[in-house]
Amino acid sequence: MEALGLILLFIGIFFSIRSRKYLLMWRTERKPSLLSSAITQLVGTAGGIYLSLELLFSFLKIPEGWWKPSVY
Repeated sequence: MEALGLILLFIGIFFSIRSRKYLLMWRTERKPSLLSSAITQLVGTAGGIYLSLELLFSFLKIPEGWWKPSVY
């Protein structure tokens, strides 16, 4: 009875590995489009500039009303 269980276990492992190899064979990597790459770079650059200006103004202790006037 134990031998039958071991045989079934090995058969299950064999078919599992075989199906994974088959699925990995057909998988392709997705390449990002030029537009998405450009948008990603633009957002990253704009965010970096914004953070650096925020840190600069807070380090120099420039009043917020001077560079960011309130509408109200």
